Amino acid sequence: IRLSLVGSEMCIRDSNKIIWDKSTTDQFVAIEPGESGNMTFKLKPTALYSGNTLLDSPSITVEISIKGKQPSLGGTIAEVTNFQKKTVKIMTELQIAGKALYFQGPFVNTGPMPPQAEKETSYTITWSVTNSSSDTTGVEAKALLPTYVKYAGATSPASENILYDDTTRMVSWKLGNVLHGTGLTSPIREASFKVILTPSTSQINTSPQILLETVLTGTDVFTDASVRSTRSPITTSLYNDTGFATSMGRVVP
Repeated sequence: IRLSLVGSEMCIRDSNKIIWDKSTTDQFVAIEPGESGNMTFKLKPTALYSGNTLLDSPSITVEISIKGKQPSLGGTIAEVTNFQKKTVKIMTELQIAGKALYFQGPFVNTGPMPPQAEKETSYTITWSVTNSSSDTTGVEAKALLPTYVKYAGATSPASENILYDDTTRMVSWKLGNVLHGTGLTSPIREASFKVILTPSTSQINTSPQILLETVLTGTDVFTDASVRSTRSPITTSLYNDTGFATSMGRVVP
């Protein structure tokens, strides 16, 4: 992992050390009995790749030592030292992207395009998940459908577990385990489902949302920490569909 140092008073003597001493920090000229203090620094990982290989379960080991000279009885000077070692585990980046399609995707969509007030137009929603450096478990994506959008029931591929709760209007994708490198060094994880929009006359000349905010959650196996990412609501502006023209994004009378 390449690291950059941010926001600290320091004297860097080489690429692997940060040194504070009396020449950089006045309080280190002398430390009286009972005194205490703090020195802070930040490490910012700038790469999780080594060559073309994604690092697996990356971590940073920080070794901290302190030494000084202490007067003793009889006028002698003794050297005192202390040492600690800590390991910082770096959490994986579990991310989700989403898009709406009409002309592309695994389903044949129907209805007017651009969408027309009080008429049904179907769309394909595709979610894509990537995961960087650590395996994740219990991964699940969730999003609500607006009241003017209904779930059509079609999902793809059949191997992915997509569910819909008609009471809460929640679409859920239960991914289970997502291995590190997914979408980076191995194929991306994708799933699609079909929805039907029936816009009202009040939505004429607007681009209605057809899926509300998506939330992706899971647990990082390496750090044992919860991971979470979100994706903004998806509208009828289908910029990821090659057959889409800007004029098709707004509801017409």
